[in-house]
Amino acid sequence: MIALARRAGHHDNLQEPQRCRPIDRLARWLLTTLSALCLIGACSAVQVSAQGMGAAYFPNTPLITHRGESVRFYDDLVSGKVVAISFIFTRCTDSCPAETAKLKRVYEELGDRVGDDISMYSISIDPDHDTPEVLSEYREQFGIGPGWTFLTGNEDEIIHLRKRLGLYMEEIQDEDRNHNVTFIVGNDRTGKWIKRSPFDNPKSLANLIGYELFDGQIARSAAKSYRTVPKAPEYTRGEYLFRTRCDSCHTLGGGETLLGHGKRKPSPSSAARPGIDGRPRPPWSTRPRDVVLVARSLGHRPSASPL
Repeated sequence: MIALARRAGHHDNLQEPQRCRPIDRLARWLLTTLSALCLIGACSAVQVSAQGMGAAYFPNTPLITHRGESVRFYDDLVSGKVVAISFIFTRCTDSCPAETAKLKRVYEELGDRVGDDISMYSISIDPDHDTPEVLSEYREQFGIGPGWTFLTGNEDEIIHLRKRLGLYMEEIQDEDRNHNVTFIVGNDRTGKWIKRSPFDNPKSLANLIGYELFDGQIARSAAKSYRTVPKAPEYTRGEYLFRTRCDSCHTLGGGETLLGHGKRKPSPSSAARPGIDGRPRPPWSTRPRDVVLVARSLGHRPSASPL
């Protein structure tokens, strides 16, 4: 009976397995591909984060701003930002004021971008003296506006921070607080960090911070086309000689020099001083060929009197 029932019955209630249609296969393929792309994107985000040294490397040093606000070095100041970081102390009478003055020019070159997509920080290495009030007054002396924060904190923790940034030189530390005046700039998102001297050309430093650290993601303002670059001048031999040998001390317009055009006339004692080989330095009148080349190029007749 069971066998008969199986043969004769209930076929109407049994459904054949549905075959996978082409459109279903396409949908499954798209779903799998999108899932894979999302996974790759997540991995890429993790990889980008890993490229930057991030919280795994930078200490989250507690600091206090010149406004008296408590902040953490990595979480509040660096994470996901483009930054420029220097170390100073207000009782310094030579390198620190010069460093701050040079970075002020970089600050001015960057303009309103400081405080927007760029942050600048100066951290005191003399925190016992450099209170928020002292740092605030120091900023005012240099006319520094928003976007450039001065900070203080615990001296031992700041030393540890300097070491992690590669800006601490054990061999030069002394009671006068001599220190490495190099500062560091970086983009935490990309992990690109560069040490530079604050005494480099301000425009070059601003270009590094404002554009190169962004890896081409920021359009250059007032960028000039190569089509507008003037042609290189073509100098005569005499003009080239003057510009490469004489122009540092002698310019057209006033003063008594061999050509009648220069800044100053050396004192008699300077002419008597020996050269690097120990022999007396010959006056220009003993080098007539060079003098004549320069003079003719500039439209003058050389005199025979020495400088």
